[in-house]
Amino acid sequence: MKRILSILLVLIIALSGLTIAANAQTAQLNYVFSGNDSARAGYAEGMVTLTGADGDYLLYWADDNAILDDYYEIAAVTVTGGQGFYSFSERVAIPVCATKLIAVPQDLDPLLSNAAATYTIPAYKQLSYQESDRLYRSEVLSDIHIDQQDGGGNIYYTNASGNFAKALSVADERGADFIVTAGDNITNASGATLEWQEYQRVLANSNYDGPVYEAIGNHELRYAEYGECDVKCGIEEFMIATGLDDTAASMQARKPYYEITEPNSGDHFIFMALEKNYKPAEHDEFSDTQITWLQNLLQAYSGDGHRIFLIQHSLISGYGAGDDHDHPAYDGSMNVSAEYPNNLRFKQLIEQYKDVIWFSGHTHVDLRDDVNYSDENGTSCQMFHVPSTANTTRIVYDNEGGSSLDRTFHDDATQGYILDAYSDAAILNGVNFHDDKIYPQYSYIVGETPEGSEPTEEPTEEPTEAPSPILYGDADDDGDVSSIDVTYIQRDNVGIPIPTPINFVAADVDGDEEITIIDATLIQRWLVGIIDLFPVEEQLASTGASDIRSQVKAQLDACFQYASYGEYAALKRAYHSGDTTLMQSALSSFEALKTRVKPTTVYFTDNKGIGHPYAYAWKSSSGSYIDAWPGQKTTYIATNSYGQQIYGVTVDTAKYGSIVFNSGDNKTVDISLPAQSGRIYYPISDSSPYNVAYSVYHKMWRCSEGETATVYFTDTENWGAPKIYYWNDAGNNIWPGTKMTYVRKSSTGKSIYQATVPADAKVIFNNGSGTKTVDIPAVADGFGYYPYSMTDDGKWNVVEYKY
Repeated sequence: MKRILSILLVLIIALSGLTIAANAQTAQLNYVFSGNDSARAGYAEGMVTLTGADGDYLLYWADDNAILDDYYEIAAVTVTGGQGFYSFSERVAIPVCATKLIAVPQDLDPLLSNAAATYTIPAYKQLSYQESDRLYRSEVLSDIHIDQQDGGGNIYYTNASGNFAKALSVADERGADFIVTAGDNITNASGATLEWQEYQRVLANSNYDGPVYEAIGNHELRYAEYGECDVKCGIEEFMIATGLDDTAASMQARKPYYEITEPNSGDHFIFMALEKNYKPAEHDEFSDTQITWLQNLLQAYSGDGHRIFLIQHSLISGYGAGDDHDHPAYDGSMNVSAEYPNNLRFKQLIEQYKDVIWFSGHTHVDLRDDVNYSDENGTSCQMFHVPSTANTTRIVYDNEGGSSLDRTFHDDATQGYILDAYSDAAILNGVNFHDDKIYPQYSYIVGETPEGSEPTEEPTEEPTEAPSPILYGDADDDGDVSSIDVTYIQRDNVGIPIPTPINFVAADVDGDEEITIIDATLIQRWLVGIIDLFPVEEQLASTGASDIRSQVKAQLDACFQYASYGEYAALKRAYHSGDTTLMQSALSSFEALKTRVKPTTVYFTDNKGIGHPYAYAWKSSSGSYIDAWPGQKTTYIATNSYGQQIYGVTVDTAKYGSIVFNSGDNKTVDISLPAQSGRIYYPISDSSPYNVAYSVYHKMWRCSEGETATVYFTDTENWGAPKIYYWNDAGNNIWPGTKMTYVRKSSTGKSIYQATVPADAKVIFNNGSGTKTVDIPAVADGFGYYPYSMTDDGKWNVVEYKY
């Protein structure tokens, strides 16, 4: 009897366990794969059927242990009459490492233990990539739309800087090797100058330390909308701010389109540029030269076993991805017709080369509107729309079927992609940077390639081998300092060809970031033993040359304007590594960059009513100039408290050494471009050519080598031995200041004096007995000053000159 009771008890327990198990899985999932890739791993396309009790369920991807926690739910499925359905679209990817598809009742937590139904993905459909299999990871952004003062007057972009910072944080945390952007990096709401500064500030302040490669969109060309100047202003400023592909050749070519080859895979990234106008719907946007350049690249790369990514900002109206195909919600997309022949050529090329993967932006449309992929039913390339990093739009429809874009500000919608490339395919994951989560239904398999393709070009990434120490004076880079180095510099300064390029870092022995005849003279003096150290070596010694980490940090803090250049990213990466050898190598490369490119923004106040000014910039030694006279039209910035208009212009002072503001007829005197940005010049004389004084309009980044500045004073008014009073946040040198040191007589017989002051100091020149200049708010190293005219309150205006 006891034995019978024991058997009954065991049966009851067993049956009870079966009941519990049955309650845990109360429904059933069936998944039928379809499409041309139904037999291939990773392709999710197909129909899911959920059979079970009526109600609302959520679908999730999971592995054997848990739901994939960095993915959102796939979709909500409503079961009515015992069945519910969900369809995966073409090219949607099953996540790497996913082994299960589960359905969880909507009112329960997303846990495997709460699954009402589980489907085990067949082994042949699972993607089994390991992290070590990944060739590279890239973050893909568009429409970052940095607005003036982080929002400007447009509420829609009020969190642009914050959202860009989130995207950079995700790139850092997920280990992105590089970032690409599809244009509209700034808004250009009232001129690009301050917005590019903000863009660089956010980038510099982030922990992300990889390269950034930007395409140019229509907003970078928006100057013409305000009658400021033609699109050349926007293109020039874009190139200076971004550095394009970080090569001197691209910067010298002065074209806003370029290409890079990813070194580990050989994949091609082609960055196109809107060139013609702020409004793509109304213009033929590409030059003949750019379209022919694109055509030649596609002919060369198609079929070479490597992926071709095309980054071009504006989609085509009524075509491809990024908008409602049949009822476009946005009327500003690129039109294609015989009226716009190069737009038409672009469309023909992407239809001819179907292996191209095109990233566009422009409409900002949210991934959740599901218009982000198209290949026009197999007749065109793979087209992907990249939503806005600043703020996504949503397509809304009226009762008549018409559509428009809802531009409501959403603080939780900042989107883009994470691109993971493997040898035989790439996974493009749609991401919301606000949560750092992936949208599984908007993640795709792209760019299938033959296994194990080799790069078609030599890798272009930063070298990791130990660098050689800098041999100052070795201008010809032959490992020795000799009279040949002097000859190299002398010939280069007068435009005589030299056998090999000058080693700029080694040749800049005076540390002023320019290669001049002074450097040649110093090398001569070193060769005959008059000096034992070059000035640059003395500067390094005085600022702690042994503390390389401090030097690197100082450059990162000071030189924000280079934040999207590869050399800046490499310097940041080396700093994070803590490796002294890498830091020295990266610092040398960064110093070389600063001899090639020097972004400088200067301003002009029209207090004489000359009208909207042009800026003519040039360098006599090279014969280069910014544009034919009267130059480049400046950008309106603001109106000051006196009702006077303020204008700005950004120039590359490695390319240009002087600038004149003018109206064509009336003009200023020649102004030597200083090392630092942010000065606002204004006329102080009554007729053309106007002498000028300056103040500081906008505090800019100082990117200088030393902590001091040597300045000069020419005593044109016979004051006698002058004094210099200086002050900064750290203190002052007690009025009336320090007696200046006599240097020599000028060509007109006036005495010239010099003094060394802190680099960030404000100064007043005076005679110690009440005669003094106005406050000079930002002196420049190597510049001189002389009194010119008296102000109403008895102070002397000064004119600045390059000593």
